[in-house]
Amino acid sequence: MQWLNKISLIFMVFTSPTITLSNQRRDKGFSLFSLVQFPNEQCVTKVSPELIGTCVTRGECNSAGGSSSGGCAAGFGVCCLLTAQTCGTTISRNNTYITNPGFPTAYTPGSTGTCWFKIEKCKPDICQLRFDFVTFTGFAFGSTGTCTDTFSVEASSSGYTPPKICGTNRGYHMYAEIGRDATDYATAIITYGARVADAKQFNILISQIECSSIMRAPTDCAQWYTESSGTIQSYNWQESQLLKGMDYRICIRDEKGYCSITYRESTGTSVDSFSILNPAAPSSTTAESTTGSCILTGGSGLIFPELSSDGILPLNPVLLQEPFPTQFCGGYFGVDGATSKGYALTSARKPFQFHLFTKSSGTLNSPSTGFSLEYTQNPC
Repeated sequence: MQWLNKISLIFMVFTSPTITLSNQRRDKGFSLFSLVQFPNEQCVTKVSPELIGTCVTRGECNSAGGSSSGGCAAGFGVCCLLTAQTCGTTISRNNTYITNPGFPTAYTPGSTGTCWFKIEKCKPDICQLRFDFVTFTGFAFGSTGTCTDTFSVEASSSGYTPPKICGTNRGYHMYAEIGRDATDYATAIITYGARVADAKQFNILISQIECSSIMRAPTDCAQWYTESSGTIQSYNWQESQLLKGMDYRICIRDEKGYCSITYRESTGTSVDSFSILNPAAPSSTTAESTTGSCILTGGSGLIFPELSSDGILPLNPVLLQEPFPTQFCGGYFGVDGATSKGYALTSARKPFQFHLFTKSSGTLNSPSTGFSLEYTQNPC
C-alpha cells in the first residue's frame, strides 16, 4: 500500500537565562514542531539484497504483521518485509512475498491439493500485478512438458490469464491483469499434484502497479522487458524442458531513438538454447522458419512480426528463403534449414514483441528445451 507517513517531532530548545533591565530572570523558550513526510517507496532489506521491502513507520510495519529489516527515509522509517505463507491469506499490501511453509526450508506437502492467496488492491487505481520468482523450484513436470504441480493466477474480472507454470523458474517474472474496478482482485494458486513427496520451495514477490504508472506493462503481456538489450527465456528452460499449454506474449519496451530489434540464440549455455521439436520439425539438427508450418502442423513454436536480416529488406529469394518468416521451431533459431547457431534476425515492427504457443495436448518431441534468446534494440 502506498502510504505517506507523517511524523510530528517536538524539539524543545531553551536559551540561556536572560537578564532584564529590572534584573528579573525570565526563561525564554520555544517549541518547534516539524512535520516529516516520506513516500512509501520500495527499499532493500538487510536480510538480502534480493528481498524488497516497503518504507513505512515501525508502527505501521508491526500492525501489518511485517518485520523491520533496516532503516530508510534518513532513519525516520523502517524497511518493512511483508511475507505470507498461510494458505487462504488475503494480501492487501504492496510488495508482499508469498512463500512455502517453513521457508527458506523446502516444503514437502505430503498430499494433493491447492493453496491459494487472495490479492486485493492496495489502492483503487491498481491495474496490474507483477510476480517475481525469487525462488521457485521443485514443481514437478513430466518428460513431455506436462505440469504435475503448478503456479497460476486467476483474476476476478474477465480477460487474459497468464500460463500455468511448473519446474524451476528462479529469476523469472510474470504480469497479470487485475481489472479496473476497485473491488477487483486476483488469486495466486499453488497446486500440488501426484508427486507430493517432492520437496518444493517458492518465494514470490507480488507488486501492485497503478493504471497510470510508467512501469505498467502493455495489456496482456505475460512478460515485459524494459532494457535496450537482455536475455529472454521460456518458463522452465532452466530444467531443459519446454512446457505444454503455453500461450503468452512477451513484450519489450521500445526505447526512444531505437527503430528495430535483433534476436539471436544465447551462446555458452549448459542447456540447449533453442529446441522446439514437433511433427513439423522433429529433428534437433535443423531450423524450421516458416509463415505457418510450426504452429499449424505441430502446434508449437515462436511467432514474431516479420523477421529478416534488417527487418526491412526480405531474405534472399534465390536461396529459397521465405522473405519474412514469422514462425520458428526445430533445433535452431534461424532461417529454414539452418544447421548451426549464429543467425541474427531483425524486426522493425513496433511494438517489439513475440509469442510462444504450445498446445496443451500437442506433441513435444524430446529434447524440447524451449529457448534462450538474446535481444538488442538498434538505433534509428
